[in-house]
Amino acid sequence: MALNASKSVCIRYGPRFDRSCSEISTKSGKGLRRVNTCRHRGVFLVASKRFKITLDNNKISFYRSLIAIFQKIGRLASEEVIVHLISVKCLPVLTYGLDACPVCVSDRRSLDFIITRMFMKIFQTSSVDVVKDCQTMFNFRRVSEVVLDRKRKFLQKFCSCANFICETLASMKAELSSLCSVS
Repeated sequence: MALNASKSVCIRYGPRFDRSCSEISTKSGKGLRRVNTCRHRGVFLVASKRFKITLDNNKISFYRSLIAIFQKIGRLASEEVIVHLISVKCLPVLTYGLDACPVCVSDRRSLDFIITRMFMKIFQTSSVDVVKDCQTMFNFRRVSEVVLDRKRKFLQKFCSCANFICETLASMKAELSSLCSVS
């Protein structure tokens, strides 16, 4: 396989992710850089014991788009318009790539916290109960629910895909599930 050493990097996962190992070289003899984080299709991967991503860039991009909305419309628009713009323009930035990647509970909570703080700013309150009521009134689901729902839909599409690899992985999952339910 031909690799471009200036664009390719090496990241390591597993129990020995933090240990040094021999350098990987391309066909032309150039070595690949070892990194602790890298970007692949807009998702930032982090070297660790298990496959892991970082949400820092998603959060930064979310805040950038949120600030852009507030700079353009400020307090001139109604809360309904602001919430709608955020759900259409900012929320996809925050949840980008999370349907296909593992997201731990603490990451989902941090995403919910960001939205809670945003609602506190929009409605000028410090009450979590008021924020929950506002989210219910504006039909704004918690980000953790959105992520889990998108993940479920992604896995359903993946399992129903006619690709050989997808079919094999789906059948392995089904076999594993049946083994676990028998025990």
